[in-house]
Amino acid sequence: MYRVIWQVSQSFLGALDSTELRTFPTTSEESKLFSDIRMVGDAESVFVRPPIALRADLLAMPEAFQADPANDLAGYHHAFVEDFASATRLRDRLLHEGTVDGVEIQPPPEEPVVFGRLQEHMSAEARHEELSLHPAPPRDFVALQGYLDPAPDGIDARFAWTRPGGRGQGITIVDVESGWNFQHEDLRRKQIGVVFGANGNSDHGTAVLGIYSGDQNGFGVTGISSNAIAGAASAIYDRNRAKWNAARAIEIAADSLQAGDVVLLEMHAPGPNAPGGGQEGYVAVEYWPAEFAAIRYAVERGINVVEAAGNGGEDLDDSVYDDRFSRDHRDSGAILVGGGMSALQPAPRSRQPWSNYGSRLDVQGWGDSIVTTGGRQEAEYHDLVDHPEGGRCYTQSFGGTSGASPIVVGAVAAVNGCLKAAGRPVFSPAEMRRLLTETGTPQSDGPYGSSSQRIGPLPDLRAALGRLGLA
Repeated sequence: MYRVIWQVSQSFLGALDSTELRTFPTTSEESKLFSDIRMVGDAESVFVRPPIALRADLLAMPEAFQADPANDLAGYHHAFVEDFASATRLRDRLLHEGTVDGVEIQPPPEEPVVFGRLQEHMSAEARHEELSLHPAPPRDFVALQGYLDPAPDGIDARFAWTRPGGRGQGITIVDVESGWNFQHEDLRRKQIGVVFGANGNSDHGTAVLGIYSGDQNGFGVTGISSNAIAGAASAIYDRNRAKWNAARAIEIAADSLQAGDVVLLEMHAPGPNAPGGGQEGYVAVEYWPAEFAAIRYAVERGINVVEAAGNGGEDLDDSVYDDRFSRDHRDSGAILVGGGMSALQPAPRSRQPWSNYGSRLDVQGWGDSIVTTGGRQEAEYHDLVDHPEGGRCYTQSFGGTSGASPIVVGAVAAVNGCLKAAGRPVFSPAEMRRLLTETGTPQSDGPYGSSSQRIGPLPDLRAALGRLGLA
């Protein structure tokens, strides 16, 4: 299935400060545009809320934000169609309407996960013995979470934990993807559940949460920012018809948060270079205008958006992307995260062969060998602890930009948690992005490319807090 997204021009809809807004489509336009196309449901507004309400929020934004018509959330609409031919026909008709500024076709987004590990922490025999000896909660795996270690190997979360607020106190994080197991034994203390959409109970979201939100409880893993509040917003809003809307999930998440909080985007989708099959050519969701506008909306409200850059192996500076990943032409304000080699690799912090790269990327996280909470959907999700109950499983193989991005989320929450604990204002998204980039451990050259193929540095919380006088 494909999602066709378009933005109605302000010349048709009405000026930003207009009190009377026209709607799109009308009955006649609907008949002309959609009658012979195999649609799944009706055309809908992307952001759902009444246009007047959306416009009221936009009018509270700075003038520079209002001046860009692409930020007018009230104008975005979408429709779902069953095949690419129908999507192309609908796009062409919309482009000829004269009331539409742009039309995009978006394939379904996916989870940007790549499994892989460099070290067997527990043999199959040891895991079996673990279960037979300890039918209660498994042993403490914090020592195996190498991404917590001091630089240059990790982000030095262990140091941040010694500082007031360093476990993310006072910060709320919302993960945007499609499913989580909030009944996992190690995700009980700071979870608020799903704030929007349908929960697919995916082990992917469970693994993501464990990295920054695993409970500090003496067993299992401990999250980088285990004292932060953790919620979720599903990009899937109609599971029966497989309809998704990441832009709406981002907006809902942003409206539920305060300045200094975090939205994590755990998805990528096939871009213009995707050949079909596998994740090759997949790119970050800000490539699509509706998601880009939603990210900008969140960032303008002071929310830190951490976004997986994707596992497509793409140079995002390539001309095929039409400068959509060029800061000189448009900048969503998100922290875009690449996947680096873990400290277990021969060339730590070098680019993983599958990671997207380019001038737009800000920082990296471990892309392999991540120990975190798991489940039973795939063998890799329980290759550390294999328990018949999915809520007691753990993985040692999580990775991809799926694994890299929540590591960065933990760093953001730790910094703003420390600032709050010190009675200081939280950092703006721009300040946070600059701090993590300037104080991180530099990217290294590796077997899959030099550091000129930018994925950015690995955050270093000791150095970041030191710069802020909080070390």
